[in-house]
Amino acid sequence: MIITSIKILTYYSIQHLQTAEYFTKRAARLERRTNKDFFNSNLNSLIQGYSASTLLTTVAFLEALANEIFADAHLPDGGNLRKLSESERQAICQIGDKQTFDKMKPLCKYNSILQAVNKNRISLGSNPGQDMSTVIKLRNELVHYKAELFDSGTTVRSGTFEQRKLLDKIKGRFEPIPGTNLNSSGWISAGCSEWAVKSAVAYTDRFFVELGIDPIYEHVRPKITKKFK
Repeated sequence: MIITSIKILTYYSIQHLQTAEYFTKRAARLERRTNKDFFNSNLNSLIQGYSASTLLTTVAFLEALANEIFADAHLPDGGNLRKLSESERQAICQIGDKQTFDKMKPLCKYNSILQAVNKNRISLGSNPGQDMSTVIKLRNELVHYKAELFDSGTTVRSGTFEQRKLLDKIKGRFEPIPGTNLNSSGWISAGCSEWAVKSAVAYTDRFFVELGIDPIYEHVRPKITKKFK
């Protein structure tokens, strides 16, 4: 009797990336309908739902990918890191095995990997790091939502979105939902979705260039990076 086993490695970051792309296309399709009906609140709610979901899954992609890199470093053959030397993979393993790793912010994880193998860190003061940092902050605003975030007018609670520095960071990056503006929840748009996904891919592309290996999502790139609208 011969007993065989099959081992399956799952890279769920790719699923997150494909899901973010799907949500973006759905938001864009609805915005084309909104162009003919600016005051359809039901359409706007759906657009914001898909766009908010894009932000969530885009950051989930980023976090999952970092964890998968650490997991590959532990594989006997190095997995997607097989082009790296044994000493480099061991250095990555040591970073991932530390208790502080799980508490690291997503972009810190990527830079810690690069630093471990003596590669250039990705600056957050310029792109692609700057935009990716903003995407994460927008996602955090939605996940840790505060009641005053989307208030408007002159006699409202303090701390609204238009009073935060994030508003300046997204100006000129994308268009709001037709008939709305960035000062309100109109920034949760198809344009925001597309910008978020492209920012994430640009960031991880830079990471893989610095690391000297091919992106693990290369086989789905044609679908992800094409025009959404």
